Amino acid sequence: MRYYLAIAALACAIAGPAVAGKSLNVGGSDVSPAVTVGDLGMALMSAAINADGTIARGEGVVLAGTTKLGTGVYEVGFGRDITACVYQVTAGESGIGSATPRMVAVTRRSGNNAGVFLQIRDNTNTAVDNPFFVLVYCGR
Repeated sequence: MRYYLAIAALACAIAGPAVAGKSLNVGGSDVSPAVTVGDLGMALMSAAINADGTIARGEGVVLAGTTKLGTGVYEVGFGRDITACVYQVTAGESGIGSATPRMVAVTRRSGNNAGVFLQIRDNTNTAVDNPFFVLVYCGR
C-alpha cells in the first residue's frame, strides 16, 4: 500500500496543483489529493556566511542582523519573522576548497524573532570560526 501512496504523491507533484473534483486512481481506488492550490507555496531563505561573520551570499538574509559574536558564535538575521519556520545549518566553505568536519548547534535567537543563533565546534569540542550555510523554510 505504501508503494501506491508514494506513486500517488509523485503523480500529484508531477501533475501540479489539485483541482476540485479531481482524483487519482491508485490500486483500483480513487484517491483525492491532500492539498489544494491555497496550500501550496513555501518561502525559502538562505545564507552563506564567512568565518568572520560577513555575508558571502544569500537570499532574505540581512546585514543588520548578521554578526560574529565570539569565537565560533554567530547570529544570522533574516528579513522576516522565522518563529514558525524550520532552519538548518551546515558548516562548510562558501567557495571552492576542502571542508573540515565540524559540529554545529543552532536555535532561534533570543530577543530576535527574525534570527538564528549558532555555535560551531571542532572534533575536540573547541569553539572555532568556520564558514557555514543556513537554510530557512517557512510556509509562505
